[in-house]
Amino acid sequence: GIRAVAALADKRVVSGGKDGRILIWNTTHRGYVEIGSHRGSVDAVAAMADGRVVSGGKDGRILIWNTGTAGTRRPAELGSHDGVRAIVDLGDGRVATGGDDERILIWNLAQTGTALVQVACSVTALATDPQKSAGVCLAVSHRSGGFSLWT
Repeated sequence: GIRAVAALADKRVVSGGKDGRILIWNTTHRGYVEIGSHRGSVDAVAAMADGRVVSGGKDGRILIWNTGTAGTRRPAELGSHDGVRAIVDLGDGRVATGGDDERILIWNLAQTGTALVQVACSVTALATDPQKSAGVCLAVSHRSGGFSLWT
């Protein structure tokens, strides 16, 4: 079954599944293309404004995928995080991830391998306001059932 979804700017949808596959769905023709996979379930996907997709899951890898039709779809590995549960595009070339290791990591997509910021926090979901209209940089859902807003 599907564990994560995100909408791409070109009206396609990306999904991550329990089977580890990452699929790009064509909403017009109702077909899909597999762009790759993880070793274990894919529990989080994020669609970037430039068309790339960031995925994460049980294997702990955070991968960046080029969703274009030309060439190979070999992903770049952004970094690792124990059991990635959430990924969100911060809209400025960075993404935030949350995992089973109870940390939120902020990554620069141009620099793989090292997180810019690490914050101790149990995470089940992440969201952001791309226009920053409410002054919120990051909304965090906690395993305890609560949530917090970061500005």
